[in-house]
Amino acid sequence: MKNLLLYTIYLLISIAVCLPLTNADVNIDCSWFVDSVNGDPANTLCTSTAPCKTIFSAFSALSNTDGVKCNDTIDRYIYIASGTYKGAGNAPLFINFPYLPNQNSGFKVIVQAIDSIPASITTLPLSNGTLATVVDADGKSSLFLISFIATSRLVFIGLTFQNGVQQSGSAAIDSPMIIGSQMNEVMFINCKFLNNKSMRYGALSWGPLGGGRFENCQFTNNQAVTGHGGAIHMNNMNSRTDIINSKFLGNKAVKGGALYASLSNLVIQSTTFSNSTASADGGALFLESMTRVIGEEYWTDLTFQYNFAARGGAIYDIGCVLSYQTSTFLNNSASTNGGAITFENSVSAVNLGKFNGNTAPLGGAVYVFDPKPNDLPLVIKMTNFTDNIASQMGGAMYCDSATATLNSSNIYTNNRALTNQSSSTDYCTSTCLTTTKTCACFSGCGLPPVPVKVITDKRETKIAIGIFLPVTAVLLGIVGFLLWKTNEKKKLQKPQNLSYDEIRLNSPNYEKQVDDQDQNL
Repeated sequence: MKNLLLYTIYLLISIAVCLPLTNADVNIDCSWFVDSVNGDPANTLCTSTAPCKTIFSAFSALSNTDGVKCNDTIDRYIYIASGTYKGAGNAPLFINFPYLPNQNSGFKVIVQAIDSIPASITTLPLSNGTLATVVDADGKSSLFLISFIATSRLVFIGLTFQNGVQQSGSAAIDSPMIIGSQMNEVMFINCKFLNNKSMRYGALSWGPLGGGRFENCQFTNNQAVTGHGGAIHMNNMNSRTDIINSKFLGNKAVKGGALYASLSNLVIQSTTFSNSTASADGGALFLESMTRVIGEEYWTDLTFQYNFAARGGAIYDIGCVLSYQTSTFLNNSASTNGGAITFENSVSAVNLGKFNGNTAPLGGAVYVFDPKPNDLPLVIKMTNFTDNIASQMGGAMYCDSATATLNSSNIYTNNRALTNQSSSTDYCTSTCLTTTKTCACFSGCGLPPVPVKVITDKRETKIAIGIFLPVTAVLLGIVGFLLWKTNEKKKLQKPQNLSYDEIRLNSPNYEKQVDDQDQNL
């Protein structure tokens, strides 16, 4: 009886220990381990007791996994111990596993940073790491190219990707990190992207089909030298991508200092963009032909501060249908127009926003123009404009030939236009109208005054005098001739040598003159 009791207790303990390692979601046989310090290049199975040296080795082991032990219900984990991962097998990392045996890709692949590999593993999944786990290209290569992996979702947790550059030579790619068009979904959670650089597409370029998610991520000092999207470039992304609770700091590009997105399904929430620069348009964001999908979330709780561009210090929105909700624009600037935002042919909306301390020559905070008429209006409503400055016109807003509603319960405080003080709040041309053809602005609509040209060039002065004097002489001659003709006509009409009787108003010899005339006849 005693032995039976001991056996029962032992069996229960064994089940309690082993169950977490073989449950429906996680299995120790579906977990692989990498350690840059303690790993051995000869290890190819990447177990917890014999970890691999490189990240690519773990992906290779994953691709050769047993489809029976690791079926579609079990997620795969690659655990990477803290440390720095450089060189072949780490950076650049090429991931292309289009087929995994006996599987239908219903699982996730999670690449997770951990502090160290436990000597004994009793519970899975392991806890996220608190120490730095860095993939470093050292300014010599790209970081990764993910072209395909047979999974429903690829997830990176807690990794830092840094010092990647545009790949050159036979394996040329246009960005330090590229996610190919055949991926289903790629997610980055608690990841950092630091000091990555390319000529065309910034740190990370996303293919046209797959979606993704960035959550609690940070992008710092990434650059597209002659291209667009210093941190992220995305184009024709049909699947939804979310950026949540993240930070973009000090990124640079020609357009979209932090992010460039065109024809993509993107939602950004609770994210900060600071100190990013675009030499052309959109200091933080350049957004083209972006549309919010009906039923999906608005862009909410965004903060833009100290960003700069030629046009649209924080955002350049061209042809978009987006809704910016409860967002703050602080101390952004532009050298041409739109200290915070430039809207071109846009029907987006700003609601419950705050624009403080933004500056530009035209439209200290917002500049709006439509190259062609829109059926729907751009709308800015219930938004505060405070201490924005235009060095020329439109302290808070400048609207030029647009369909817009810019005076919907907005509050204006201490905005200034330095060379045209009457437009300190806003300035609209006569073609800035609502859909009902009324003026769109708080201060009314009007055209800029025609500038007066002051002639200071001596040559221009001589030409002006040369034209003025002959014309004046001709005009004076015409006037003199007309006066002479008028005087001659009066002389012919005046009777000669008639002395009038003051009372009769006839000549005293009137009757004699008449008789003489009759005799002559």
